[in-house]
Amino acid sequence: VEQYMAGIDMLTDPHEKIEVARLCLVAGKKAMARSEFGPASIYHLQGTALLQAMDWEQHYDLSLELFSCCVRAQYVAGNYDGVAISYSPIDLYARCIQDKLPAFE
Repeated sequence: VEQYMAGIDMLTDPHEKIEVARLCLVAGKKAMARSEFGPASIYHLQGTALLQAMDWEQHYDLSLELFSCCVRAQYVAGNYDGVAISYSPIDLYARCIQDKLPAFE
């Protein structure tokens, strides 16, 4: 994942961006499981940066899970301003109230 992030500006194919966002989600979850909250936060933030607004329609589950994990990682890392910023797209694009809840688990 870190090698992809080093060349993130070179990623132009939308499909590649989605796959790298998935890798960031996996890496972030693994970091969270090891209580490495700073790196988890970074992986999730990098993943969310790869997503576009239209990805909420085409890749809803990935978008929702990545942003929800990002909210949790920001919170446990102590970045409370980041929590609000990361939650904003969930609030905007979530299809129902139940989809908004995982961000606060």
